[in-house]
Amino acid sequence: MALAQDCYGTFNIGSHDSNRCAVRGQLCEKRRISLRARALAAVNRSNVWQSAQQIASDTGLTYRQTIDALNALHNDARVARRGRKFTATWGSIVLIESDPAVAAAHDLARFFLGIKHHETHSN
Repeated sequence: MALAQDCYGTFNIGSHDSNRCAVRGQLCEKRRISLRARALAAVNRSNVWQSAQQIASDTGLTYRQTIDALNALHNDARVARRGRKFTATWGSIVLIESDPAVAAAHDLARFFLGIKHHETHSN
């Protein structure tokens, strides 16, 4: 027998248990999606930035489940984060204010990339 691990913990697996593992894997994936969906819904319901603890109490999830879900959603660009670690606040991506300095830096980069592109193609 070998040990396998999933979102529910560690369990023994024998050669005849491969179907059980597949089912448990599907359940874990559905559970992850459900946790993310609950966190995303809580974030999108609010029009202010919230701490992870506030989102956890709103969704009924544990703090760890909430942080994991929010980080996954942030990596998928589905929620916004301000700050880092324990001081981070989370919000809907519509809460992101455009920063004029960042926009100017992007415009400048595009300008110089355009000049470089023009010089390499004019030879």
